[in-house]
Amino acid sequence: MNKKYVKTLVVLTIAALLLFAVTAVAFAAGDEETASNAPAIITLVVLGIAAVLFITEIIPLAVTSMCIPIALTVTGVVSPSSAFSGLSNSNVILFAGMFVVGGALFETGVAKLIGDFVVKISRGSESVMMLGVMIFTATLSSVLSNTGTVAVMLPVCIGIADAGGFARGRLLLPLAMMASLGGMISLVGTPPNNTVTMVLGDAGYRTFGFFEFAWIGIPLTIAGIIYLMTIGKKLLPKTTGKVDDSHVHNVGLAQKKQPKSKQIISTAILLVCVVIMATEIMPLHVAAVAGAMLAVITGCISEKEAYNAID
Repeated sequence: MNKKYVKTLVVLTIAALLLFAVTAVAFAAGDEETASNAPAIITLVVLGIAAVLFITEIIPLAVTSMCIPIALTVTGVVSPSSAFSGLSNSNVILFAGMFVVGGALFETGVAKLIGDFVVKISRGSESVMMLGVMIFTATLSSVLSNTGTVAVMLPVCIGIADAGGFARGRLLLPLAMMASLGGMISLVGTPPNNTVTMVLGDAGYRTFGFFEFAWIGIPLTIAGIIYLMTIGKKLLPKTTGKVDDSHVHNVGLAQKKQPKSKQIISTAILLVCVVIMATEIMPLHVAAVAGAMLAVITGCISEKEAYNAID
């Protein structure tokens, strides 16, 4: 048997034994205080085991995620009906739909075209290139996947840096920072924004609007750009070196050519979704799912690619 599978089996067995041992001790305790704290103790043990599995990635992250509600259900901490109730939350559906819409933009090559346009208008100027990369990255990551945005821009930035003869880090670090800061502009830009909104909704409070985060996100993004163009620019690496970049050529999600009509359709779908979400003329998750369905139906993204975009 493969050593990896043996190791995984051993870890899961130890985790299961530890969990059930703690459960047995907690419920077997005679005093009421310990018995009342049993669910909290079990939850902390499950959280600790999950944290170890997430960090080590001994088993796939998705499997670990699904094991958590199962463990809490088996030990009686949560009911079977509420264990997976979070998967039906409207915010989860919103994220899934927007990942597909964003994936269509990458798959049709629209994102790469915009990136190439930024390269063209810079005319070899490092400062203009840095500014263009940061503005484009922040804008794109505000409504699309941060990971997808970086995946498209990574090979573009590396090619620009190599052609211009300056260090790759002078573009890659601004790229990474703007992908993070730009994600703070909208509800779907980064998972924490969506998580906070979901918690507020579950607690009965008013949830955030689609671009309500922009009141903080845009000033922070502008401040980040100013910093990187002034003080930060002086701290970026100035030397170049030989780097093995054989793995970079397959990073982008949209390296294959697609008909121009699909590029127009995927762009229109995204713009319509953003407008609907900004005006809130219909529920956000409904707009996201409708956009995702249109992207698949029109052939902008295949069913398999849509699943991959959500993953």
